[in-house]
Amino acid sequence: MSGARAEGHAVVMLTLTARHDRQMKLAPFLDALKLAKKRLRQRREWRGLPFVGSVTATETTHGRNGWHPHFHEILLLDCLPADALALVEGLRAAWLSCLAAFGLSGADAAFQVQSAQAAGAYVAKFGAAEELALQGSKRGRNGSRGPWQLLNDARDGDAQAAAVWAEYALAFRGRRQLVWSRGLKARFGVGETSDDEAAAEVDPAPPAAEVLRAWAGAGEPWRAARRRRVALVHAAETGGDLRAAEYGLTDAERWRRLGGESLIDPPD
Repeated sequence: MSGARAEGHAVVMLTLTARHDRQMKLAPFLDALKLAKKRLRQRREWRGLPFVGSVTATETTHGRNGWHPHFHEILLLDCLPADALALVEGLRAAWLSCLAAFGLSGADAAFQVQSAQAAGAYVAKFGAAEELALQGSKRGRNGSRGPWQLLNDARDGDAQAAAVWAEYALAFRGRRQLVWSRGLKARFGVGETSDDEAAAEVDPAPPAAEVLRAWAGAGEPWRAARRRRVALVHAAETGGDLRAAEYGLTDAERWRRLGGESLIDPPD
């Protein structure tokens, strides 16, 4: 963001979502929302923006009205900061139209534009790997829960939280949750990982049920696992080596059963 400001660009945060209820399953909801966002970027209203680049985070919470997936987009615009909010606000009607095209709907809360200060506060959350790993750990408004809060409640015996988290794991498996627009990293000197390096680092993701069993043992195993949470989150999200991430846990902790199934493999 400092690099964008140094070049004289305006920075705003755009939040996109849709009306939701308890009957909506996360995976098809998320698919429709992503299609609506893709359609928005094809609209003339979007193409008319003095667009420099964007960083998009896909997040979700779960509460009394079901899943609430949403996009936070940090937009860089080649205009005066004083003009940026009004320019992006001009996309509101187009967004509602795009939602309708894919069977969704929204009101005022489905489209929110905030200032550079709000964007800066949001970006500050991702200043360290620890924070990124725990980005969903806090409870949201009105008692809604992020993915890792759901998992935390699951280890305390909340069967509904366990089922909801398993749905999250299946829906988000293999999805990129933080996306930079093409060329933006290079423009501002942010380190890139080559395709070959990324392929070498990432194995096929494990089934969501396996990840859930590995994370949500119960009681003492979870408390021990919290000491390894960053490594475990990375392993769960990338399909990495769960056994290596569990290093330091006792056999009893690693092989604790959940729902009659062992975590990964039975001990010798």
